[in-house]
Amino acid sequence: MTLRIAVAREDVMTSRFAISPLWELTQSLRVLARPPARDETALRPWLVRVRARYQRLSGHADLAVLYALQAPNWGADFLSPVPASVSTTIDDLLAQVRATPTGQVGHEVAEAQRRQPGMAPRVRRILASEQAAAYCADVLAVTWQALLDPEWPTLRAILERDVIHRAGQLTSKGWAAALAGLHPQLTWQPGQIELTRWRGDRHATLAGRGLLFVPS
Repeated sequence: MTLRIAVAREDVMTSRFAISPLWELTQSLRVLARPPARDETALRPWLVRVRARYQRLSGHADLAVLYALQAPNWGADFLSPVPASVSTTIDDLLAQVRATPTGQVGHEVAEAQRRQPGMAPRVRRILASEQAAAYCADVLAVTWQALLDPEWPTLRAILERDVIHRAGQLTSKGWAAALAGLHPQLTWQPGQIELTRWRGDRHATLAGRGLLFVPS
């Protein structure tokens, strides 16, 4: 199954880049929740530094609520809203989490419960509340301060270098160069981007809107 995205010449010029501190945080939580893997050699220095902080954090932050919204191969979108630019801050994104419409939160919580039917009753009650988004934002804020805030200047510099590299590849060499190495299931074919192992065969078009690149 494949998602095919048709692109036009103007999509190169309208594509843009952004950095998401919240995406980095939610993915960091996924990594920390599982045993270290052999393919995480590049992350090992960070894991060594942060593991003790994570253990302390687990003792007083309600991480169970965040993990309830992160099923395998799926995560609630409202925990990591789309960043606007490379200058988007953690505070910008946390404000977006708090402002998530109740209907969206309810829909994504229902999907999380479907994917994780063993969710604890206490967590279910919290996520069923009208304050669920604000509660999650508060937990994310505490988690950010403990895990990534001390590391962020270095991480941000790495991400900014990737943005500069990809932007240069896209404008000077085109789609094939910009997409090279991003993901083994992502390829460039003349006139379209293809993502394999999708949920069914689907076709889409950028129609001059371009892509949003968010390095991680």
